[in-house]
Amino acid sequence: MLCRLRLRGCAQGMAKELGPKVPFVPMVGSEVYSSEVKKVEILMENFRRAIGLRIKENKEVYEGEVIELTPEETENPLGGYGKTVSHVIIGLKTTKGTKQLKLDPSIYESLQKEKVSKFILSFSLFIFHLRFGIQVVVGDVIYIEANSGAVKRVGRSDAYATEFDLEVSMVESNFNSQSET
Repeated sequence: MLCRLRLRGCAQGMAKELGPKVPFVPMVGSEVYSSEVKKVEILMENFRRAIGLRIKENKEVYEGEVIELTPEETENPLGGYGKTVSHVIIGLKTTKGTKQLKLDPSIYESLQKEKVSKFILSFSLFIFHLRFGIQVVVGDVIYIEANSGAVKRVGRSDAYATEFDLEVSMVESNFNSQSET
């Protein structure tokens, strides 16, 4: 009897040391020896209770105020008259500095969907705006997931707060950060 108490106490002490994230299911020998339920079923039930599953995903994200948004075009590879976007250059600004990113054209499509646009400074930019329909504005604070290409418009920077209702303070972190979910 004394031996069983020591083992149980040792097991509970180890479980306490490991912390609440590690599953621990105490079990008594009399539970296993039952005439109504098979031993294997009882053991399997306790094993299922003791299994813990944690899924961790690391995301590489870029976040900052848009200071530049330039889609780079190339001739249509299919031989047509139109041009296609080969990549997008986005300038991001945080309190720690500025950075230019050369991103895939799929992110350009995400920018269009997220309604991030640029200021129309001249007639040529106006035509560009009508042609490509970019909705991300210089001064918008955006969040880009590097792996999936997802773009989220967080809001408007403080510097441009008079133009729109939603304002967000400038991002204080580095451009490239790791997000864990």
